[in-house]
Amino acid sequence: MPKDRRLVEQGQRFVQKVEVEHRREITASMVPLLVLIGAVIALGGLGLLSYAAIRTFEGVLFTVRGIPIPGTGNVAYSVTGLGMLAGGTIGILRALRQLIKKP
Repeated sequence: MPKDRRLVEQGQRFVQKVEVEHRREITASMVPLLVLIGAVIALGGLGLLSYAAIRTFEGVLFTVRGIPIPGTGNVAYSVTGLGMLAGGTIGILRALRQLIKKP
């Protein structure tokens, strides 16, 4: 059993060493996927925010189930859309910053 444990520890150290030595390449390979995910989330948030704004200006008031106040759904959609837009944009910027960062 101790021999197995030493092998596992040796393997973990090797993986950590490779991660440190090739961090830039690993990050660069992940950037396109992270940018795509961020863009999809940001566009979804923009769509949700736009939908809430358009429906609000048309006079449609959504309610949240359990809260009997008209317009609470409009606020919830708007806040959620704004959060998605901000989060997606921040994610894109962080991914690109990792790509540009000097080693």
